[in-house]
Amino acid sequence: MVDLLAFLPRWPPGAALIGLGIVCAVARGRWVGVLGLAGVALEFARLEVDGLALTGAISVLVVVGLAALASSRDYAESESALSPGLSLVLAGLLLMVVQVEHLGWVAVLLFMAGLVERALVPGGDAAGRDPATGEPTARVHAWRGAVLISLASASLIGLGAQGRMQQGGDMLVEWIGTPFSGDAPSTLIFLGLVTPLALPPNWGGAGQAIAAGPARRDAGSFVNAGLLRGLVLLVLLGRTFSGSDALLDVGLVVVLLAPVLALTGRRLTARYLALSIYGVLGLLIGVASIASSSAQGALSLSVFGLALAGAGACLALVLTTHARGREPGLGERGLGHVFPSAFGFALLCMLALMALPGTLLFEGRSSGLEAMSADGAAVEALVFALMAGPLAVFVALPFLRQAFFSPGVDGGHIEGRRATAPLAMTVALAIAAGALIGLGLVPSALSPLLSTGSAELSGRLLTGPQQLQILLGAALLARIVRRERSTSPA
Repeated sequence: MVDLLAFLPRWPPGAALIGLGIVCAVARGRWVGVLGLAGVALEFARLEVDGLALTGAISVLVVVGLAALASSRDYAESESALSPGLSLVLAGLLLMVVQVEHLGWVAVLLFMAGLVERALVPGGDAAGRDPATGEPTARVHAWRGAVLISLASASLIGLGAQGRMQQGGDMLVEWIGTPFSGDAPSTLIFLGLVTPLALPPNWGGAGQAIAAGPARRDAGSFVNAGLLRGLVLLVLLGRTFSGSDALLDVGLVVVLLAPVLALTGRRLTARYLALSIYGVLGLLIGVASIASSSAQGALSLSVFGLALAGAGACLALVLTTHARGREPGLGERGLGHVFPSAFGFALLCMLALMALPGTLLFEGRSSGLEAMSADGAAVEALVFALMAGPLAVFVALPFLRQAFFSPGVDGGHIEGRRATAPLAMTVALAIAAGALIGLGLVPSALSPLLSTGSAELSGRLLTGPQQLQILLGAALLARIVRRERSTSPA
């Protein structure tokens, strides 16, 4: 095997995914599953980075691999024949971003990724539909805003890199200074990296693709476009601005804003999922603000956990949206009764996003908050911990309820037909859920793949019972809020 793979290091990172994505696009979306998995295998075989860069690269490959595995024939027949192939090209570019060591190339590759995202924007009837109501989820101005923000983000990074070059600064992707301290290039780079993460999904943030919902019969494009940019930008922030108080402030704003937006905006399934992942990203931005090896290790663990949990939750939305679109009346009591195994796996992925003890994300985030507390940010760490409850109750749980236990619209179901989830989709969900639970119980198994600080993950801010108490308290609060809203005068 070593002799057979000897030629691979001559390829630039991401080249296999880009090349196979072009082949897939030329083939009008056929073989997306096979080509995607082949690209993941080739890229994984030649990873040569370490630390957070390695974590980011593996997380990208995990998301792409799960999306490709779930792209059975039903889901490969996208409304846009080019979308599956372009989603692999996008993944290859972002995989390259997370591995390059020059800030200038980061800007160029992110700009190219923004152009590919523009080509992935669905149009007309290909826009997402809410699986509970059939209502369109996508808004044209939000899609255009997301593309403009991604291009502006890359431009800001490019301007900052050019300024550092003119000042004789280091161009390596490493700690580059403190933003808003009089160093204009560092501030520009910070704004370029953090703006897509700080903006809510429906305002053009990095999660806009998730908020817009999956286009009809398309799994890979939705998952890759919705998750990869956020993961890559988070890793880059952890590598370049670790120790910045500005990151801590941004993270606090995000986790406080997510449940408020869920209570006040459109009650759409895709939007709830996007806000759930948006809130998790905010918490991890807070962890990235700590300049310590233990915080870096916790961030690595959490980024990998978010890749698994986010991909599983997004695939669950693809499954329910596709099922409702094909047969609107399917599952009068909800699709959770039609696809019980898929619902069980999706539930585990959402529980991980909700920081349930025993999952991989709980291990990473709890250790990260402990590192935050030890670094002098105890109050902020406590706020982050307490916000897990509102995020779970007002954001994550409504997603599960609407996706799997809403009756949908009337009519359309073929009587006497027993619906089953595609085997490839069920396997992908099972892998994501199983990895979250298995690695949550034995997180040390990931030590060879994570940052050097992962060996120091020994402390926790919250024990499992304490986290459960927070979630139960939030559930009681949600019950009170729901009762007040249901009894308020019209």
